[in-house]
Amino acid sequence: MKGTLLVLVVVTAALGGPGDLLVVYCEGGGGYTIPAFDDDPFYDSVTYMDGTYSLISESTCANYGVVFSWNNYQYVSGQGDEFGNYVTDDDGKVILLIWGITQCYGKIVTDPTLCPIAGGGNQFSSVNLGTIYEPDHPMIDGDAGTVSSINGMYYWVSGTMESGALRVADNSAGTPLAAVNSDENCAALNVCPGSYKYWSGDGWTLMGNTIHLMMYDHQPGDPPYVYGMDPDDGDTGVPVDTDIVFHCADDLSPVDTDTIDFTVEDQSLGLGGGALGPDSALAVGWDNRRPAGEISGTLDIDTTDPKDVICTFTPDSDLPVDLIRCTVAAGLADDKGWETTDNVIWQFSTGNYAVVSTTWGAVKAEF
Repeated sequence: MKGTLLVLVVVTAALGGPGDLLVVYCEGGGGYTIPAFDDDPFYDSVTYMDGTYSLISESTCANYGVVFSWNNYQYVSGQGDEFGNYVTDDDGKVILLIWGITQCYGKIVTDPTLCPIAGGGNQFSSVNLGTIYEPDHPMIDGDAGTVSSINGMYYWVSGTMESGALRVADNSAGTPLAAVNSDENCAALNVCPGSYKYWSGDGWTLMGNTIHLMMYDHQPGDPPYVYGMDPDDGDTGVPVDTDIVFHCADDLSPVDTDTIDFTVEDQSLGLGGGALGPDSALAVGWDNRRPAGEISGTLDIDTTDPKDVICTFTPDSDLPVDLIRCTVAAGLADDKGWETTDNVIWQFSTGNYAVVSTTWGAVKAEF
């Protein structure tokens, strides 16, 4: 690890939110970015702060969903307490890498329920990805991809697992490489992302998967969902000139609007006007019922918030006085490719049309 330069650098950044990543690095001054993170659409934003000479406070960290941190120069005194308080008091998430596991002195490493690896001394020998204990874990097989090889990790630290933490993978020397605590709010990765990384392979994938896991308490693979239907399922007496509104949302990623497949159907049964009509549950003509007919119209998609798009269906003419069924077809996806496997269906009735519960015996009694 390098010595400290006698230069004061004060870093400021715009406040973020739960979908934003804060990268705190100690690289001896100057800017530092990670293209693998900057190019990842998973994040609302990525903010970089140099922690070499400035204490990154708990209150600053609390504006971000995850803090990702390593050091090549010494952290400012007290940084470990700020990180630890951010986790325990602000529902924060911290990922420590390489020397941060041993030298981010304070609560984040001294509290055994937080940093999952208890670090030892610095090591300077080339190691590779070793045993993967949890091949299906999101840190290994997650949103950012699958980790299969990391080679030539020259800088790493000796360490042991804290009690209760999950050992996800080791390096080829048998030392913990990737681990997460039981609350999944603090992880440790024994690999360097900074100027002295000296490795090849899936290191960025491992880091990205770990951030994805912790941000939003999200389990990778969750597809978008539909909510906020208006008219809602079961509504009655809906005016025939009503537009139909619903939301397609995803907690993490923008919705792929090209996958929104929406249909509206008139659920009439029977000849001409249908077996189910205004104020009646049953009518003749059951055996000659006609199938539901699709209602034409225009679907407008408001993408002001790409993670919560508002869809408005305007029929070409007034809705029939009938039972109306709305369907968002399976296959609704986010921009990471996670998609729904079932149709989302809701029904409402217009005018004075009523839906009456009945039985098949009652239906037969009408004939």
